[in-house]
Amino acid sequence: MLHECSSIKHLDLSKLENKEMCDIYKMFDGCGDLEELNLSSFNFEKVNDMKDLFFGCNSLKKLILSENNVNVFKEKMGEKLPNSIEIIINSG
Repeated sequence: MLHECSSIKHLDLSKLENKEMCDIYKMFDGCGDLEELNLSSFNFEKVNDMKDLFFGCNSLKKLILSENNVNVFKEKMGEKLPNSIEIIINSG
C-alpha cells in the first residue's frame, strides 16, 4: 500500500477503515523517513500476515494505537516490533 514512500514523516491513518483487511504484509516497507504512524482505528482481528510490516522503517519512533486494538496488535506482531518504537495508546 505505502511501499517505498520514503519521504513521508508523519502518517495519520486513523480514518481508514480496514475491518476486512487480512494481509498487511510489508505495508510500510521502505518508509525510511516515517517517524510517527497513527493506526488508532485499525482493526487487527482479521489480520493474519503482519510480516515485515515495518521493514525499513528505521526512523519510526511513535506508533499510535487505540485501547481496543493494542493487545491484538502486540499478540499478532509478537517479537517483531523493534524496541525503539514507542506505542502510544489513544483512548479517544
